[in-house]
Amino acid sequence: MLFLCNHSYGQQIPVFSLYDVNKYILNPAFAGSEYYWEFALQHRSQWIGFANGPSTQLFSTHSRIDGTSSGFGANFYNDKTGVIGNTGANLSYAYHADLSDIFEISFGLNGSFTQYKLFGDDLLLHSATDKLLEQTKGKAGIINASFGTVLYADNFYFGLSALNLLSPKLIYYNGASTPLTTHYYLQTGGSIQVGTNSSLSPSLIFNYVSNNPSQVNLRLSYEYIDVFRIAAGYRWKDAFIFCARMKIIDELYLDYAYDMGISQLNSAHTGSHEVLLSYHFYYNTIYKNSKAKYNFKRIKKRAD
Repeated sequence: MLFLCNHSYGQQIPVFSLYDVNKYILNPAFAGSEYYWEFALQHRSQWIGFANGPSTQLFSTHSRIDGTSSGFGANFYNDKTGVIGNTGANLSYAYHADLSDIFEISFGLNGSFTQYKLFGDDLLLHSATDKLLEQTKGKAGIINASFGTVLYADNFYFGLSALNLLSPKLIYYNGASTPLTTHYYLQTGGSIQVGTNSSLSPSLIFNYVSNNPSQVNLRLSYEYIDVFRIAAGYRWKDAFIFCARMKIIDELYLDYAYDMGISQLNSAHTGSHEVLLSYHFYYNTIYKNSKAKYNFKRIKKRAD
């Protein structure tokens, strides 16, 4: 019992394999970093075949306010892992400043409200007098915040963010609480033009949570014009990741990622699947025309 009387920690924010496609969900400073309004629907089913494995659904949107240095964004999400689930929303604001003709820097902050749920009907308890039976469908509402900053250009980005910034405690009933730990993310990547019609894009994301193993994701993508993209990556000691993107119609894209597990948990599941459907609405045709010419040089808002 001396060895059992201790705290244990784990990942409290969903793991995403398409982090290089929807960067905004892990850093509010990405809100408005592109000159279009993005809408994204995302679904992730983790550890297929593993009973009550994590499942996440997400809708996000963000944009620059044209002619200004301000960006805004919003997330609506639902996540369920085992007997714990949460549904919530957040709103973000980001301020973007020019450092030079090439680089910009942004600072973003968001506030969120999340309703956590305990699905007690799914619990298997040894004792019929366990207090959890009194809260078979316990709920707890949490107010939280996140902060991030990004240095970026047309073909490069480097971002730092802190999620669960307020580190609130999750209380389902008196005497039992779970702290929500701050998660720190480093995101970086770039794009290198290859020939006239294609590019290579390396990316990396590093995640740190106290008292938890750090997580590193590496990715290399190949894109042909704006028609399709394929990518392969590695999540340290956890999975090999394979991704693909196709353009459905003008500015509507479908992304898919498959995680092939390599950890000891691999024998209990057949991998993870993630799908993302996104649409880019260009509120100023000068930005769309620049992209269509496959020109990596950013058309500044002050250029018009």
